[in-house]
Amino acid sequence: MHVGMAAKQAMQEAPTPLSGPLELEIIFYMPRPKRLPKTAMDVPHICRPDTDNLIKSTQDALQMASVVGDDCCFYKLTASKFYADHDSPARAVIRIILAEKALEA
Repeated sequence: MHVGMAAKQAMQEAPTPLSGPLELEIIFYMPRPKRLPKTAMDVPHICRPDTDNLIKSTQDALQMASVVGDDCCFYKLTASKFYADHDSPARAVIRIILAEKALEA
């Protein structure tokens, strides 16, 4: 399922688009190569695609799906990428946290 559609479905109970200062936490689980032992867990993914490119495409998808009004509202980003565990699909776990209101300029 595409990021935007999945996020929209997950947020159907929440008032969207979200705005204000938001934190974005993402864990990307990349396709697991056959060469990795089945018992290997939490193996960092250190090849392409780059983490910053994955973050930007995720932010863009959240904005295009109207989950957030503008992706500039993310003031804090945390992201990591690992190979998916054995028998687990490639996926992204996305968490959006509404922070305390910042002072309006």
